[in-house]
Amino acid sequence: MKKLLAVILVICLAFAAFVGTVSGARGGLSAVRTADSAPQPTPASGLEVLELPEETEEPEAAEEAEEPAEEPVEEAGETELPSLDYEAIYALHAPEEPVFTLGSTTVDWATYFYMLYSQAQSVASYFESMAAYYGLEQSWEDEYAEGVSFADMVLTATEDTLASLCSIEGYAAENGLSLSEEAQAQVDAQIQADITSICGEGATEEDFAAYLKDLYLTPEIYRLVYETNALYQQGYIQLYGDAGEKYDEAAALAWMQDAGYLSAGHILLMSIDPATGEALDEETQAQKREQAQAIAEELQAIEDRDQLLARFKELKEEYCEDTGKTAYPDGYTFTPGTMVAEFEDAVNALADYQVSDVVETDYGYHVILRLPLSEDAVIEYSSDGQMPLTARSMASSEEYAALVQAYADDHELTYAEGFEPIDLLDYVRK
Repeated sequence: MKKLLAVILVICLAFAAFVGTVSGARGGLSAVRTADSAPQPTPASGLEVLELPEETEEPEAAEEAEEPAEEPVEEAGETELPSLDYEAIYALHAPEEPVFTLGSTTVDWATYFYMLYSQAQSVASYFESMAAYYGLEQSWEDEYAEGVSFADMVLTATEDTLASLCSIEGYAAENGLSLSEEAQAQVDAQIQADITSICGEGATEEDFAAYLKDLYLTPEIYRLVYETNALYQQGYIQLYGDAGEKYDEAAALAWMQDAGYLSAGHILLMSIDPATGEALDEETQAQKREQAQAIAEELQAIEDRDQLLARFKELKEEYCEDTGKTAYPDGYTFTPGTMVAEFEDAVNALADYQVSDVVETDYGYHVILRLPLSEDAVIEYSSDGQMPLTARSMASSEEYAALVQAYADDHELTYAEGFEPIDLLDYVRK
């Protein structure tokens, strides 16, 4: 079973997107963060989202082409891609027939099949994209990983997903964690919003059930996924608080130190036009560098720590042109490799509360103030850009995931007597 921490995602977003709703996009990063900075984990549960090969974005077969095709290749529409006979698979068992048990939770065939169907649909979409944009045809028997076919991977992902859901439910029951009335009401409201979004104003639960039926999904399974996600979040809140504020300060700082976190504020005078990315004229750049030098010298001359912090804040407000200063008013807390190299190297060379000389990067001229680590400093924001993530929230999220994982590790997944493993390759339509 995959580690739960690897699948800690906001499952309702992925789930609702699959059945027809649209999730929000993540906001931009600041000028000094590298473009590939990874989002940090959030206190939420995980419906396993299929991890398809990296070739989804840049397949090896397309490397010889100068640029990927912007439009689907013409030949792709002439080839019918292999699909699975879902009706035949679904007919193998009765919906209420048990498939496996983990701890105190039993998964029936209807739930198992829906998860299998959704995972298989992800692979089918991947096949379609590869054929349409790159002319690359793939099939279910092809390797997803060494010795593992796409068909095998779907079955494994299905089991992992359901095992995760069972573990969340089982850990909560074992530890007296439950949905509050408020959380239950939020689930109800979200489902009602989905009914309206998917089926239109005035749609009934019967209308929604009819829509879900085409996805091999029932209202009960739909609710199960939402409630399991809410249960995970509710358990987190009961143990650690809304944003991890109950988590031990020393433990959060130790977590930061183990991960190699650094913290710093800076005043950036940009040498490029932020709208176009073009370099400013040489005279303007020289003036900005001179101003940055004056700021650095003034700050370096201040010996009192409180006065230094106060004056740094004033100068930052007046001169700093970093696009991220609003989201991160107290500076950046980051791990190695997430900032431009010159910035990171300069921070590493400073002691706490020490001010750098002028540091030049592709963005401009920085005056950097090294700061001590703080368990409550904003490190990143959640995927919707709304929740600030701190060391307390992130470390406690990892700890909570580990607790639920321990439940999974301590309880054997047992298939029901007589349940035969499915070979999806037997159900590929020729």
